[in-house]
Amino acid sequence: MVKMEKTQIFKCPVEKAFAFITDMNNLVQWETNMSDVEVLTPGEFGVGSKFSGKAKVMGMRMKWTAEVTGWEPNKRYAEKIATGSSVINVQLLFEPVEEGTKLTMAREMQMGGLLNLLSPFMINTVRKQSDESFENLKNILEAD
Repeated sequence: MVKMEKTQIFKCPVEKAFAFITDMNNLVQWETNMSDVEVLTPGEFGVGSKFSGKAKVMGMRMKWTAEVTGWEPNKRYAEKIATGSSVINVQLLFEPVEEGTKLTMAREMQMGGLLNLLSPFMINTVRKQSDESFENLKNILEAD
């Protein structure tokens, strides 16, 4: 299992950051490796909601599905992503700070199949994509 964590401060209110990040229609705007995101369950988005999409990692296109596993508005969001035999658990913690919002993203990745063999190489790729995505997110959230 690979664990990764990233924290960043955004100069915007927690409510704005949480609303933007947890709206899956916005995912392709800031996550550099995501495309074709679709919400699969009708109704209000929250625990149990499912969505899917495609990601590009190390030149490979992967289809994935995700389910929301944690939802505390303006505080915590969690999801479980499955792609093939791999599972990624993601938790986002939102904290108000003097500058705006402190966002901490924690990932636990259990790679299966070919991805397990490539996991030492994937760590650097995922870190780089995460840094780029957070920079995109910063630009969007602080644009006003």
